[in-house]
Amino acid sequence: MKLIHNIGDIVNEYRITKFLGQGGIAATYLAENIQVNQTVAIKAITLKKVENFKMIELFEREAKVLAQLSHVSIPKYISYFQIDRPRQRIFYIVQQLAKGENLANLIENGWNPNELEVKQIAVRFLEILIYLQQIIPPVIHRDIKPQNVIYNRDLDFQDKEKIFLVDFGAVQDTYHNSLTGGSTIVGTYGYMAPEQFRGQAKLSTDLYGLGATLIFLLTHQHPSELPQKKLKIDWRSQVKEGKLGKHFETWLDRMIEPAIEERFRSAEEALAILRGEKTYTSYNNQRKARPATSKIVIKEISNKLVISIPQIFLRSNYSYFFLSIPIIWNVFLFFYLWIVFQTIDFASIINGISLGGLAFLAVFVFINIWIIFLFLIACVSKIYIEIDATSILFRREIFGWMVQNTRVIGKIGKILQVNLKNTLLSIRRGSPIMVCNLTIKRRNIRFASFLSEEEKQWLIEEIQDFVERQKLKLEEE
Repeated sequence: MKLIHNIGDIVNEYRITKFLGQGGIAATYLAENIQVNQTVAIKAITLKKVENFKMIELFEREAKVLAQLSHVSIPKYISYFQIDRPRQRIFYIVQQLAKGENLANLIENGWNPNELEVKQIAVRFLEILIYLQQIIPPVIHRDIKPQNVIYNRDLDFQDKEKIFLVDFGAVQDTYHNSLTGGSTIVGTYGYMAPEQFRGQAKLSTDLYGLGATLIFLLTHQHPSELPQKKLKIDWRSQVKEGKLGKHFETWLDRMIEPAIEERFRSAEEALAILRGEKTYTSYNNQRKARPATSKIVIKEISNKLVISIPQIFLRSNYSYFFLSIPIIWNVFLFFYLWIVFQTIDFASIINGISLGGLAFLAVFVFINIWIIFLFLIACVSKIYIEIDATSILFRREIFGWMVQNTRVIGKIGKILQVNLKNTLLSIRRGSPIMVCNLTIKRRNIRFASFLSEEEKQWLIEEIQDFVERQKLKLEEE
């Protein structure tokens, strides 16, 4: 294997001191900052080894996501840069050094963790996932495996640097990934949830990877090497009877369910059940709670999902913010007309106005009407959505007047894609305004832009869950 760098090479202000490992086309090195005497980890990728530019895109995305993360168990992002050399370009990510060994190396060197140690790792790791899933938009790692978990056995378990999650090269957020079917398939066989083979990832996708990693710790075998029963990893036959408590066995089985609706929906729920703060009965019988202040009504009746979204009016902060746009536009328009009528009498305007002036005024008024209409659509429209296995109905009303009534016939598992779209607008720095989006046979229907981000995320997840179940039914037919 030809390395990108040799020991002693200088990269900007960093001196390479050790080769740490190779993952795919990226190499990771231990280095020291010769200016401030700081030890870091440098991940490097070169265009020479890249088969397509998608890999560069993933690398740049990793740097962008890492720069936004701040958690004690995720190595701190330091910098991202590139260097051009004769006939090659090299990209670098510099991070805090995660001290310890990865779980794969520990097992290979003879470590045999007991149930308590494995459960402690599960708890600490779920806390990391809870942080990632509560970010807006949520972050999905997509490549959780023993090699990407750094564990320091020399530290007490209460130490904050006991465990680290590394290598965000496969990371993707839900806004770019929700049921689009166009996501790159990344991950490691055996630790990938079944939906990843379809290029999809949801919050519970990382739970599958964590469950498979914990099974590796218990069996000392990679999940791909274990037998399967009905497409599910049969790990119990490889663990000595009585080694684990029944509660932990049941919990671990739920983590690796192939059917996504049978898995825990989030790290928060998985942790609550592992700790005994929530029971399996309440988990199965209770739908995920809607946001406390939301007035959205979602019902599932006879295999049909019915959604009613009432008018937002001025209950949303977005309503007040965007109300200022038509107000400012109209103030400007009336001020302009007032100036014109103050300087020129009405008869002169009528007799002397040009065709170009009329066209300019018409365009100005048309834009004004369009801005007001868009505001009304977002603020006072009432939305009704009805989805079953073979059709979708989308209806929008403004003060009882039907402005949109769309019905599409077809197998929903094939024709409907659901996600959140970035509007490229932002009220607060770093928090883009998202809009709910339904893609039906390449046609986009956008709605609910004035709902809170929490409501939008909940609404989209509810629709995604229904569509995912329809998709799984089609695959079983």
